[in-house]
Amino acid sequence: MDFRDGSEKWETLILKELLPELQSKYGLRKDQRGTLIGGYSMGGMGSLRIAFKHPDRFAAVAAIAPSIEPVYKFNDIQPVDRTHRNDGIYEKIFGDPVDQDYWQANHPPAIARDRSKILIASKMKIYFEVGDADRLGFYRGGEFLHRLLLDKGVKHEYRLVHGADHNDTSIPARLSDAVQFLGRCLEDRETTDTATSQLTKEVKAHMEHYVELFNNEQAEAIAGEIYLAPVLIWKSGDENQSVALTAEEIHEQFNSTYKTFKANGWNRSVIHGMDIRIGGEDLAFVDMRFSRLMADGKPIPPDQRTWSYVLVKRESGWRIISAHGQSAASSEAN
Repeated sequence: MDFRDGSEKWETLILKELLPELQSKYGLRKDQRGTLIGGYSMGGMGSLRIAFKHPDRFAAVAAIAPSIEPVYKFNDIQPVDRTHRNDGIYEKIFGDPVDQDYWQANHPPAIARDRSKILIASKMKIYFEVGDADRLGFYRGGEFLHRLLLDKGVKHEYRLVHGADHNDTSIPARLSDAVQFLGRCLEDRETTDTATSQLTKEVKAHMEHYVELFNNEQAEAIAGEIYLAPVLIWKSGDENQSVALTAEEIHEQFNSTYKTFKANGWNRSVIHGMDIRIGGEDLAFVDMRFSRLMADGKPIPPDQRTWSYVLVKRESGWRIISAHGQSAASSEAN
């Protein structure tokens, strides 16, 4: 959002500079039906804010764990709903002292309440979700917005995800659900079962080829055929997330990985199963369960591991842009 004092203008940047630049540089559609917005946590709140203020610009909005307070007025915010935002944060954005009218004009529930008829007329599709174990308590804001939209007759899809925290291993699957929602909003007709089945086969073959190259220690082929730089590779609980910006960096990263695995006795990998979810025609999510085996065939603990991948389809075929390893778990837990 734009700060009250004008020192930072993020909404203006996104709508007047970033979006037109993306549309021009990559030849993206410029109409409402071809434009989507979404985000996670603070980005989820910002996405709802911008979408609710400008529903004529977007076909759909998807927000994961949006950080919104369950009130209409600033003075009604309870301490439990502002533990993640101190006075300094509010004052920096909304003025010192806080301009309560400005806060309300930029608060997603208040915007939705005041512009409900406009939202209905726009036919913009709305999706938001939050975990019922969110340690920041954002499920209160999610429920508040959900009930408001129900009362106002604004169609939307809302999910309260059982057992999900604000940032845990449920995020890849939740992101997949949100992207599939956006994919449905873009489709002129529902993707047929035949098309989805073919895409699933392509993705499965790609991932199996990846494992084959991995077992043969073909780092250069992996960097050229499997991953698409830049790529994010990280593990749950690991603060040092790795971003490889070039194919050369991916190559170096895998060579380093091989040295570490070899030192632990690794010889090859075995896939136990893959859960593939297709998001439109050029996006896929894969949860792959596998084991790392030593030369004698015994697994290196934990017996089974899980990695989640995000793939995009390019002219050269499917390519991985993100790999997320689950936190280390005991073999019993798997």
